Amino acid sequence: MVWDNQEDNLLKRCYPMPMKKELLALFPNRTYQAIQRRASDLQVKRIVSYRHTPEAKAKMSMCRLGRKLSKHHRAALRRCTLNECAFDSLTEHSNYWVGILMSDGNVCYKQGRDIPTIAYHLKEMDLPHLLKFRQFLNSSHTIGRAVNKKWKNTSYSISFRSERLANVLVKYGFVPRKCFNAQIKGGLENNQHILGVA
Repeated sequence: MVWDNQEDNLLKRCYPMPMKKELLALFPNRTYQAIQRRASDLQVKRIVSYRHTPEAKAKMSMCRLGRKLSKHHRAALRRCTLNECAFDSLTEHSNYWVGILMSDGNVCYKQGRDIPTIAYHLKEMDLPHLLKFRQFLNSSHTIGRAVNKKWKNTSYSISFRSERLANVLVKYGFVPRKCFNAQIKGGLENNQHILGVA
């Protein structure tokens, strides 16, 4: 439905301040998404005043000072599920996935962050395998998709930040820049899954 001049003028005048329910009352025949899109077309922006709770302010202050949040706070802030105990004990499944990570996974510390990122990348044909890895970790993280501009081939990946998982995997030799300094250890030295990729 086309917007008329009267609606545009009303949107320009009222969009910056009212809340969502007030905007919907002003435009009863429009969805909130339609109102947002039209405001964007007209280059009208909201004026929003956020009031942080004392707890939120304390967390932000800790981050600015470079202090780590507690494990409890990190767990509360996590949006996706992740079994951080998956590699705590050596089982047939955990041994297998350590071997796979040794081959196609990586762990790194991104600039400005003190929590490591663990990532696993595979070609398009191996997507089912990537989904099994996500299932093993009881993860709800999104599977990323990338297309190489030059070769036009597609790859998929999953990545997540977990200090606990990274610390456990270090015991088995899964470390940053593992291609140059990986040393299989932690009871996996003679494991068939690790020997197959080492």
